[in-house]
Amino acid sequence: MKDQTNELFEKVHTTVLDYVDEDLVLRCAEWGHRAFLLLQESGVVEKKEDIGTAFLYALATGVIVGEFSECLFDDRHSIREKEFLLEDLKLDFNQVRRFLSNDLAEHTILEIEECQSVSFEHISNSIVGGKKDIYQVLFKKHEKDKNPEYSIYQSLFVLFESINEEGDVIMPQYAHWQEEGAFGCVLSHFCI
Repeated sequence: MKDQTNELFEKVHTTVLDYVDEDLVLRCAEWGHRAFLLLQESGVVEKKEDIGTAFLYALATGVIVGEFSECLFDDRHSIREKEFLLEDLKLDFNQVRRFLSNDLAEHTILEIEECQSVSFEHISNSIVGGKKDIYQVLFKKHEKDKNPEYSIYQSLFVLFESINEEGDVIMPQYAHWQEEGAFGCVLSHFCI
């Protein structure tokens, strides 16, 4: 049975990632949810934290996957133009208010509250912080590996594998230089 955070990660990743392949989006959401659980296990996020915190990390992991796929496959996602209706995510304004950027004008904050809708731009500073937290917890998970950054890269890379009817693993096409760019995305601690 799915809990509320699983559903939230699926909804956020479906909105953030412009893919029609539902299985791919679900794999990405599961990757993000596992990262969130690592954040809880490591104490970065308290297990009793409200659903607003889960929303922030769902969005941060969606952005990480989207930016990674942009670097590796030249996929284009309109992440920065996305709006999230809080009611659709079973959130209210008070659960996301603390993540709003400090430089927002008061009338913008009132508009967000009135419309019950938040965009990437409204919480971009918090997303950057969330991406850094995720990198740190993933690095810690893989720190005993020979190359922790490569292990993180691989955890993202395999999300895009699929199996054809013959049972063969297939990947979208990419060039060597794109692979270097995607690895650079990881090396930058997801801060591209």
